[in-house]
Amino acid sequence: MQKKKIIVIIGIVSIVFLACFLIIGNNYASDIAPDIGTDVNFETLKSSDGINLEIIESIFDSKNDDYSTYGYYPQIYSDSLQATYYALSVLDSIGKVSEIDQGEVINYVMSFYNSSSHQFVDTSAKRYLSSTIPGLYLPLTTLLEVTCYAVLSLDILNALNLIDTAETIDFIWECYHPNLHGFIGQPYSASLDEGFKVPTADNTYYAVITLELLISDWNGYSQERSDIVSYIDGLQSVGSNAGFYNDNEPLFDSLSEIEPNQFASFYALKTLETFGSSYV
Repeated sequence: MQKKKIIVIIGIVSIVFLACFLIIGNNYASDIAPDIGTDVNFETLKSSDGINLEIIESIFDSKNDDYSTYGYYPQIYSDSLQATYYALSVLDSIGKVSEIDQGEVINYVMSFYNSSSHQFVDTSAKRYLSSTIPGLYLPLTTLLEVTCYAVLSLDILNALNLIDTAETIDFIWECYHPNLHGFIGQPYSASLDEGFKVPTADNTYYAVITLELLISDWNGYSQERSDIVSYIDGLQSVGSNAGFYNDNEPLFDSLSEIEPNQFASFYALKTLETFGSSYV
């Protein structure tokens, strides 16, 4: 239990850093290759005296300037619901959501909504659907995850009434693997390429926290909950490393990191935590 708590703490810190790198990567791409010659003014390289909250506020002031310029929160790919969710979740945590034009963000999120399929599809999701596994695969950008980013963003913006949440719940469950009991990145079908049928901890985490938001309780899904817990437990390393794998497929690099790692461990343990402390 102590090891799991340590893993959760490490995972949370790591995810925050990962999110920050993903969100602000574009902004500073042109600034991270300074002149290394003799003209560098090292007097300007000083450590910050600001507290963490001030640093975060400064970062998001910059990101809000980006939003004013571009009409969205940019990431590596411009129309990213992933970056939008990361930005909104941090703004919500520091009590700054009221300082942005929420109506514009809602319109941006809803511009990717397909009212027929009840899915959100941005460039990242399209790229995922056209990818091959194993092969060129970008983590955290599946159709399921992009839809979850959008739903979680709308919740922060108090705009869940704009979508059919019952249909969204059905869509999420369609991504549940009936035999392996984790979630994949799109609706499950036996005809999918084998790589797309591999459930992962990250897909399962976003599916579970979004379902937790949308359903009244898990009583109607007690068997699925039990099976998901068993799936997550099966991802834990049985060796000296007590961390978690992101998937059970050796040829599928679903997080682009050596596994087990802190990111997969975060997704696994936070999924269990969502079901209650007794599952962790």
